[in-house]
Amino acid sequence: MFNTLKNAWRIPDLRKKLLYTLLIIIAFRFGSVVPVPFLNVSALNTLMASANETALGYINMLTGGAFANATLFAMGITPYINSSIIIQLLTVAIPALERMAKEGEEGRKKIAAITRYTTVGLGLIQGTAYYFYLRNNRITLYNEGFSAVFTAIIIVLTFTAGTALIMWMGEQINQKGVGNGISIILFAGIVARLPVTMGQIWSYFSAAMQSPESYGKYFVFAPLFIILAGVLVWTAINVTNCTDGVDGLCGSLVMTVLLPLAFMVTKSGAADMLLPMIMFVTLAAYLWFNCSPSQMLMGDAGSRALGVFLAVMFLKTAAPFAFIPMAIVIILDGGLGLLKLSFRRFLKIKNFMEGIRTPLHDHARKNKGWSDTQVVIRFTILQIIVNLCFMAFVL
Repeated sequence: MFNTLKNAWRIPDLRKKLLYTLLIIIAFRFGSVVPVPFLNVSALNTLMASANETALGYINMLTGGAFANATLFAMGITPYINSSIIIQLLTVAIPALERMAKEGEEGRKKIAAITRYTTVGLGLIQGTAYYFYLRNNRITLYNEGFSAVFTAIIIVLTFTAGTALIMWMGEQINQKGVGNGISIILFAGIVARLPVTMGQIWSYFSAAMQSPESYGKYFVFAPLFIILAGVLVWTAINVTNCTDGVDGLCGSLVMTVLLPLAFMVTKSGAADMLLPMIMFVTLAAYLWFNCSPSQMLMGDAGSRALGVFLAVMFLKTAAPFAFIPMAIVIILDGGLGLLKLSFRRFLKIKNFMEGIRTPLHDHARKNKGWSDTQVVIRFTILQIIVNLCFMAFVL
Protein backbone atom coordinates (compact mmCIF):
# COMPACT_ATOMS: atom_id res chain seq x y z
CA MET A 1 0.00 0.00 0.00
CA PHE A 2 2.80 2.41 0.92
CA ASN A 3 4.61 1.65 -2.34
CA THR A 4 1.39 2.41 -4.22
CA LEU A 5 1.06 5.79 -2.49
CA LYS A 6 4.74 6.51 -3.08
CA ASN A 7 4.44 5.76 -6.79
CA ALA A 8 1.24 7.80 -7.05
CA TRP A 9 2.93 10.77 -5.41
CA ARG A 10 5.58 10.79 -8.14
CA ILE A 11 2.97 11.45 -10.84
CA PRO A 12 2.35 15.25 -10.95
CA ASP A 13 -1.30 15.06 -12.03
CA LEU A 14 -2.17 12.41 -9.45
CA ARG A 15 -0.28 14.33 -6.77
CA LYS A 16 -2.40 17.42 -7.47
CA LYS A 17 -5.57 15.35 -7.19
CA LEU A 18 -4.44 13.85 -3.87
CA LEU A 19 -3.61 17.28 -2.46
CA TYR A 20 -6.93 18.68 -3.68
CA THR A 21 -8.83 15.82 -2.03
CA LEU A 22 -6.90 16.37 1.20
CA LEU A 23 -7.72 20.10 1.08
CA ILE A 24 -11.44 19.32 0.71
CA ILE A 25 -11.29 16.91 3.68
CA ILE A 26 -9.60 19.58 5.82
CA ALA A 27 -12.26 22.12 4.84
CA PHE A 28 -14.97 19.58 5.67
CA ARG A 29 -13.51 18.94 9.11
CA PHE A 30 -13.18 22.68 9.73
CA GLY A 31 -16.87 23.20 8.92
CA SER A 32 -17.74 20.29 11.21
CA VAL A 33 -16.49 22.20 14.27
CA VAL A 34 -17.97 25.64 13.46
CA PRO A 35 -21.20 25.86 15.53
CA VAL A 36 -24.32 27.66 14.40
CA PRO A 37 -25.14 30.81 16.42
CA PHE A 38 -27.71 31.40 19.19
CA LEU A 39 -27.30 28.07 21.01
CA ASN A 40 -26.63 27.20 24.65
CA VAL A 41 -23.54 25.04 24.20
CA SER A 42 -23.49 23.55 27.71
CA ALA A 43 -27.17 22.58 27.49
CA LEU A 44 -26.54 21.09 24.03
CA ASN A 45 -23.68 18.95 25.35
CA THR A 46 -25.89 17.67 28.17
CA LEU A 47 -28.72 16.84 25.78
CA MET A 48 -26.51 15.01 23.29
CA ALA A 49 -24.75 13.04 26.02
CA SER A 50 -28.10 11.48 26.93
CA ALA A 51 -29.11 10.97 23.28
CA ASN A 52 -25.85 9.32 22.26
CA GLU A 53 -27.22 5.79 22.77
CA THR A 54 -30.23 6.38 20.53
CA ALA A 55 -30.59 6.69 16.76
CA LEU A 56 -29.15 10.20 17.06
CA GLY A 57 -25.84 8.62 18.08
CA TYR A 58 -25.69 6.75 14.76
CA ILE A 59 -26.43 9.97 12.85
CA ASN A 60 -23.76 11.75 14.85
CA MET A 61 -21.22 9.05 13.95
CA LEU A 62 -21.90 9.51 10.22
CA THR A 63 -21.40 13.27 10.51
CA GLY A 64 -18.16 12.96 12.47
CA GLY A 65 -19.63 14.60 15.58
CA ALA A 66 -21.02 17.59 13.68
CA PHE A 67 -24.64 16.69 14.48
CA ALA A 68 -24.15 16.56 18.26
CA ASN A 69 -22.36 19.92 18.21
CA ALA A 70 -24.97 21.53 15.90
CA THR A 71 -22.30 22.82 13.54
CA LEU A 72 -22.40 24.10 9.97
CA PHE A 73 -22.24 20.52 8.60
CA ALA A 74 -24.63 18.99 11.14
CA MET A 75 -26.85 17.56 8.37
CA GLY A 76 -23.88 15.71 6.88
CA ILE A 77 -23.85 14.15 3.43
CA THR A 78 -27.09 12.20 3.98
CA PRO A 79 -29.41 14.75 2.24
CA TYR A 80 -27.29 14.38 -0.90
CA ILE A 81 -27.35 10.57 -0.66
CA ASN A 82 -31.11 10.51 -0.07
CA SER A 83 -31.67 12.94 -2.93
CA SER A 84 -29.63 10.79 -5.31
CA ILE A 85 -31.59 7.68 -4.34
CA ILE A 86 -34.96 9.46 -4.67
CA ILE A 87 -34.15 10.84 -8.12
CA GLN A 88 -32.87 7.44 -9.30
CA LEU A 89 -36.11 5.81 -8.19
CA LEU A 90 -38.20 8.53 -9.79
CA THR A 91 -36.20 8.18 -13.02
CA VAL A 92 -37.60 4.66 -13.33
CA ALA A 93 -41.12 5.64 -12.25
CA ILE A 94 -41.63 8.96 -14.10
CA PRO A 95 -41.50 8.81 -17.93
CA ALA A 96 -40.26 12.41 -18.28
CA LEU A 97 -37.24 11.72 -16.09
CA GLU A 98 -36.65 8.41 -17.86
CA ARG A 99 -36.57 10.19 -21.23
CA MET A 100 -34.23 12.78 -19.76
CA ALA A 101 -31.85 10.04 -18.57
CA LYS A 102 -31.66 8.68 -22.11
CA GLU A 103 -30.71 12.04 -23.64
CA GLY A 104 -27.01 11.44 -23.05
CA GLU A 105 -24.72 13.98 -21.44
CA GLU A 106 -27.28 16.81 -21.54
CA GLY A 107 -29.89 14.65 -19.87
CA ARG A 108 -27.49 13.61 -17.13
CA LYS A 109 -26.66 17.27 -16.47
CA LYS A 110 -30.37 18.07 -16.07
CA ILE A 111 -30.87 15.16 -13.67
CA ALA A 112 -27.78 16.24 -11.71
CA ALA A 113 -29.28 19.74 -11.40
CA ILE A 114 -32.60 18.29 -10.17
CA THR A 115 -30.66 16.18 -7.65
CA ARG A 116 -28.91 19.31 -6.34
CA TYR A 117 -32.18 21.20 -5.88
CA THR A 118 -33.69 18.17 -4.14
CA THR A 119 -30.65 18.00 -1.84
CA VAL A 120 -31.12 21.63 -0.80
CA GLY A 121 -34.82 20.97 -0.20
CA LEU A 122 -34.08 17.95 1.98
CA GLY A 123 -31.43 19.93 3.83
CA LEU A 124 -33.99 22.65 4.50
CA ILE A 125 -36.51 20.10 5.83
CA GLN A 126 -33.95 18.31 8.02
CA GLY A 127 -32.52 21.62 9.24
CA THR A 128 -35.98 22.82 10.22
CA ALA A 129 -36.70 19.58 12.07
CA TYR A 130 -33.38 19.79 13.91
CA TYR A 131 -34.07 23.41 14.87
CA PHE A 132 -37.41 22.49 16.45
CA TYR A 133 -35.73 19.60 18.26
CA LEU A 134 -33.22 22.06 19.72
CA ARG A 135 -35.91 24.62 20.52
CA ASN A 136 -38.21 22.12 22.23
CA ASN A 137 -35.30 21.08 24.47
CA ARG A 138 -34.56 24.74 25.33
CA ILE A 139 -31.17 24.75 23.59
CA THR A 140 -31.80 27.93 21.59
CA LEU A 141 -31.10 31.20 23.40
CA TYR A 142 -34.15 33.09 22.09
CA ASN A 143 -37.57 31.42 22.06
CA GLU A 144 -40.07 34.31 22.04
CA GLY A 145 -40.97 37.24 19.83
CA PHE A 146 -39.04 38.54 16.83
CA SER A 147 -35.75 37.26 18.28
CA ALA A 148 -37.06 33.68 18.12
CA VAL A 149 -38.11 34.11 14.46
CA PHE A 150 -34.74 35.63 13.54
CA THR A 151 -32.92 32.83 15.40
CA ALA A 152 -34.94 30.18 13.58
CA ILE A 153 -34.23 31.70 10.15
CA ILE A 154 -30.49 31.99 10.79
CA ILE A 155 -30.09 28.47 12.22
CA VAL A 156 -32.17 26.74 9.51
CA LEU A 157 -30.46 28.65 6.69
CA THR A 158 -27.04 27.83 8.17
CA PHE A 159 -27.86 24.12 8.25
CA THR A 160 -29.18 24.32 4.68
CA ALA A 161 -26.12 26.21 3.46
CA GLY A 162 -23.91 23.58 5.08
CA THR A 163 -25.80 20.86 3.21
CA ALA A 164 -25.26 22.64 -0.11
CA LEU A 165 -21.58 23.18 0.67
CA ILE A 166 -20.98 19.50 1.49
CA MET A 167 -22.73 18.54 -1.75
CA TRP A 168 -20.43 20.91 -3.66
CA MET A 169 -17.38 19.45 -1.90
CA GLY A 170 -18.38 15.92 -2.87
CA GLU A 171 -18.83 16.92 -6.51
CA GLN A 172 -15.48 18.73 -6.52
CA ILE A 173 -13.76 15.55 -5.32
CA ASN A 174 -15.48 13.62 -8.12
CA GLN A 175 -14.31 16.12 -10.74
CA LYS A 176 -10.87 17.21 -9.52
CA GLY A 177 -9.88 14.81 -6.75
CA VAL A 178 -9.40 11.11 -6.19
CA GLY A 179 -12.22 8.64 -5.53
CA ASN A 180 -15.93 9.04 -4.92
CA GLY A 181 -16.74 12.29 -3.13
CA ILE A 182 -19.66 10.93 -1.09
CA SER A 183 -17.68 7.91 0.12
CA ILE A 184 -14.64 10.00 1.06
CA ILE A 185 -16.68 12.54 3.04
CA LEU A 186 -18.55 9.74 4.82
CA PHE A 187 -15.25 8.01 5.60
CA ALA A 188 -13.71 11.27 6.87
CA GLY A 189 -16.66 11.79 9.20
CA ILE A 190 -16.50 8.27 10.64
CA VAL A 191 -12.70 8.36 11.08
CA ALA A 192 -13.02 11.71 12.87
CA ARG A 193 -14.79 9.88 15.70
CA LEU A 194 -11.80 7.63 16.33
CA PRO A 195 -10.15 10.01 18.85
CA VAL A 196 -13.39 10.02 20.87
CA THR A 197 -13.54 6.23 20.77
CA MET A 198 -9.89 5.92 21.77
CA GLY A 199 -10.52 8.38 24.62
CA GLN A 200 -13.34 6.19 25.91
CA ILE A 201 -11.12 3.11 25.73
CA TRP A 202 -8.34 4.97 27.55
CA SER A 203 -10.81 5.83 30.32
CA TYR A 204 -11.33 2.09 30.84
CA PHE A 205 -7.57 1.59 31.04
CA SER A 206 -7.29 4.44 33.55
CA ALA A 207 -10.01 2.92 35.71
CA ALA A 208 -8.23 -0.44 35.56
CA MET A 209 -4.92 1.12 36.60
CA GLN A 210 -6.50 3.04 39.49
CA SER A 211 -8.53 0.10 40.79
CA PRO A 212 -7.21 -3.23 39.45
CA GLU A 213 -9.41 -5.22 41.82
CA SER A 214 -12.64 -3.77 40.39
CA TYR A 215 -11.72 -2.90 36.81
CA GLY A 216 -8.71 -5.10 36.04
CA LYS A 217 -10.74 -7.01 33.44
CA TYR A 218 -10.57 -3.97 31.14
CA PHE A 219 -6.86 -4.63 30.56
CA VAL A 220 -7.99 -7.64 28.54
CA PHE A 221 -11.44 -6.67 27.29
CA ALA A 222 -10.58 -3.21 25.91
CA PRO A 223 -7.88 -4.43 23.45
CA LEU A 224 -10.06 -7.41 22.53
CA PHE A 225 -12.95 -5.07 21.72
CA ILE A 226 -10.74 -2.95 19.44
CA ILE A 227 -9.50 -6.02 17.58
CA LEU A 228 -12.97 -7.58 17.38
CA ALA A 229 -14.58 -4.36 16.15
CA GLY A 230 -11.93 -3.93 13.46
CA VAL A 231 -12.25 -7.52 12.26
CA LEU A 232 -16.05 -7.35 12.24
CA VAL A 233 -16.18 -4.10 10.26
CA TRP A 234 -13.58 -5.32 7.76
CA THR A 235 -15.29 -8.69 7.33
CA ALA A 236 -18.80 -7.23 7.00
CA ILE A 237 -17.70 -4.69 4.39
CA ASN A 238 -15.84 -7.21 2.24
CA VAL A 239 -18.26 -10.15 2.35
CA THR A 240 -21.24 -7.87 1.69
CA ASN A 241 -19.42 -6.26 -1.22
CA CYS A 242 -18.49 -9.66 -2.71
CA THR A 243 -22.12 -10.78 -2.48
CA ASP A 244 -23.23 -7.99 -4.81
CA GLY A 245 -22.62 -10.00 -7.98
CA VAL A 246 -26.21 -10.98 -8.79
CA ASP A 247 -29.11 -8.55 -9.15
CA GLY A 248 -31.04 -8.41 -5.89
CA LEU A 249 -28.86 -10.91 -3.98
CA CYS A 250 -27.03 -8.58 -1.59
CA GLY A 251 -30.15 -6.59 -0.68
CA SER A 252 -32.27 -9.73 -0.19
CA LEU A 253 -29.74 -11.39 2.12
CA VAL A 254 -29.24 -8.23 4.17
CA MET A 255 -33.02 -7.90 4.56
CA THR A 256 -33.19 -11.40 6.07
CA VAL A 257 -30.60 -10.32 8.66
CA LEU A 258 -32.28 -7.02 9.57
CA LEU A 259 -35.50 -8.39 11.10
CA PRO A 260 -33.90 -10.63 13.78
CA LEU A 261 -31.27 -7.91 14.25
CA ALA A 262 -34.06 -5.45 15.11
CA PHE A 263 -35.17 -7.74 17.96
CA MET A 264 -31.61 -8.00 19.24
CA VAL A 265 -31.03 -4.26 19.44
CA THR A 266 -34.20 -3.65 21.46
CA LYS A 267 -32.02 -3.95 24.55
CA SER A 268 -30.49 -0.63 23.54
CA GLY A 269 -33.87 1.12 23.21
CA ALA A 270 -36.75 1.50 20.75
CA ALA A 271 -34.91 4.15 18.73
CA ASP A 272 -32.12 1.69 17.93
CA MET A 273 -34.66 -0.92 16.88
CA LEU A 274 -36.02 1.63 14.44
CA LEU A 275 -32.76 1.80 12.45
CA PRO A 276 -32.81 -1.81 11.13
CA MET A 277 -36.52 -1.45 10.37
CA ILE A 278 -35.92 1.76 8.39
CA MET A 279 -33.13 0.04 6.47
CA PHE A 280 -35.42 -2.96 5.86
CA VAL A 281 -38.15 -0.78 4.33
CA THR A 282 -35.58 1.16 2.30
CA LEU A 283 -34.09 -2.04 0.88
CA ALA A 284 -37.56 -3.38 0.08
CA ALA A 285 -38.28 -0.28 -2.02
CA TYR A 286 -34.85 -0.48 -3.64
CA LEU A 287 -35.18 -4.21 -4.49
CA TRP A 288 -38.31 -3.42 -6.48
CA PHE A 289 -35.96 -1.93 -9.07
CA ASN A 290 -32.84 -4.02 -8.32
CA CYS A 291 -34.36 -7.45 -9.01
CA SER A 292 -33.20 -9.24 -12.18
CA PRO A 293 -32.96 -7.69 -14.73
CA SER A 294 -31.84 -4.71 -12.64
CA GLN A 295 -32.97 -1.18 -13.45
CA MET A 296 -30.74 0.21 -10.70
CA LEU A 297 -27.37 -1.13 -9.61
CA MET A 298 -26.21 -1.15 -5.99
CA GLY A 299 -22.49 -0.78 -6.67
CA ASP A 300 -19.55 -0.86 -4.27
CA ALA A 301 -20.68 2.23 -2.36
CA GLY A 302 -24.10 0.70 -1.59
CA SER A 303 -22.90 -2.80 -0.66
CA ARG A 304 -20.05 -1.54 1.50
CA ALA A 305 -22.36 0.90 3.25
CA LEU A 306 -24.66 -2.03 4.10
CA GLY A 307 -21.64 -3.89 5.49
CA VAL A 308 -20.74 -0.94 7.74
CA PHE A 309 -24.36 -0.68 8.90
CA LEU A 310 -24.52 -4.37 9.83
CA ALA A 311 -21.20 -4.22 11.68
CA VAL A 312 -22.23 -1.17 13.72
CA MET A 313 -25.61 -2.67 14.58
CA PHE A 314 -24.10 -5.98 15.72
CA LEU A 315 -21.58 -4.11 17.87
CA LYS A 316 -24.46 -2.21 19.48
CA THR A 317 -26.17 -5.49 20.41
CA ALA A 318 -23.17 -6.43 22.61
CA ALA A 319 -23.30 -9.83 20.84
CA PRO A 320 -21.06 -9.31 17.78
CA PHE A 321 -20.49 -13.06 17.31
CA ALA A 322 -24.17 -13.36 16.39
CA PHE A 323 -23.09 -11.93 13.02
CA ILE A 324 -21.71 -15.37 12.09
CA PRO A 325 -24.96 -17.39 12.18
CA MET A 326 -27.28 -14.52 11.29
CA ALA A 327 -25.27 -13.65 8.15
CA ILE A 328 -23.79 -17.08 7.44
CA VAL A 329 -24.88 -17.17 3.77
CA ILE A 330 -23.39 -13.70 3.19
CA ILE A 331 -20.17 -14.83 4.89
CA LEU A 332 -19.92 -18.05 2.87
CA ASP A 333 -20.85 -16.41 -0.42
CA GLY A 334 -18.44 -13.50 -0.12
CA GLY A 335 -15.91 -14.91 2.33
CA LEU A 336 -14.92 -18.13 0.57
CA GLY A 337 -13.18 -16.09 -2.10
CA LEU A 338 -11.15 -14.24 0.53
CA LEU A 339 -10.32 -17.55 2.21
CA LYS A 340 -9.30 -19.13 -1.09
CA LEU A 341 -7.09 -16.17 -1.97
CA SER A 342 -5.45 -16.17 1.48
CA PHE A 343 -4.61 -19.88 1.36
CA ARG A 344 -3.18 -19.65 -2.14
CA ARG A 345 -1.22 -16.43 -1.70
CA PHE A 346 0.06 -16.67 1.88
CA LEU A 347 0.10 -20.41 2.58
CA LYS A 348 1.05 -21.32 -1.01
CA ILE A 349 -1.62 -24.04 -1.22
CA LYS A 350 -2.34 -23.76 -4.93
CA ASN A 351 -5.01 -26.47 -5.14
CA PHE A 352 -7.12 -25.20 -2.21
CA MET A 353 -10.83 -25.16 -3.26
CA GLU A 354 -9.71 -25.81 -6.82
CA GLY A 355 -13.10 -27.01 -8.05
CA ILE A 356 -15.14 -24.23 -6.45
CA ARG A 357 -15.70 -20.87 -8.09
CA THR A 358 -15.85 -17.83 -5.88
CA PRO A 359 -17.91 -15.92 -4.94
CA LEU A 360 -20.21 -18.85 -4.27
CA HIS A 361 -23.03 -17.39 -6.37
CA ASP A 362 -20.72 -17.68 -9.41
CA HIS A 363 -20.25 -21.38 -8.65
CA ALA A 364 -24.03 -21.82 -8.44
CA ARG A 365 -24.61 -20.02 -11.74
CA LYS A 366 -21.72 -21.31 -13.87
CA ASN A 367 -21.07 -24.76 -12.39
CA LYS A 368 -24.57 -25.71 -11.26
CA GLY A 369 -26.52 -23.90 -13.97
CA TRP A 370 -28.73 -21.86 -11.63
CA SER A 371 -30.37 -18.74 -13.00
CA ASP A 372 -29.95 -15.38 -11.25
CA THR A 373 -33.47 -15.67 -9.83
CA GLN A 374 -32.79 -19.19 -8.51
CA VAL A 375 -29.59 -17.99 -6.81
CA VAL A 376 -31.39 -15.13 -5.07
CA ILE A 377 -34.38 -17.20 -3.95
CA ARG A 378 -32.41 -20.26 -2.79
CA PHE A 379 -29.70 -18.30 -0.98
CA THR A 380 -32.35 -16.16 0.73
CA ILE A 381 -34.35 -19.24 1.79
CA LEU A 382 -31.22 -20.77 3.33
CA GLN A 383 -30.49 -17.59 5.29
CA ILE A 384 -34.11 -17.35 6.48
CA ILE A 385 -34.01 -20.95 7.75
CA VAL A 386 -30.77 -20.32 9.65
CA ASN A 387 -32.13 -17.10 11.18
CA LEU A 388 -35.40 -18.75 12.22
CA CYS A 389 -33.44 -21.51 13.97
CA PHE A 390 -31.21 -18.92 15.62
CA MET A 391 -34.21 -16.93 16.85
CA ALA A 392 -35.97 -20.07 18.10
CA PHE A 393 -33.07 -21.63 20.01
CA VAL A 394 -30.80 -18.70 20.93
CA LEU A 395 -32.71 -15.38 21.13
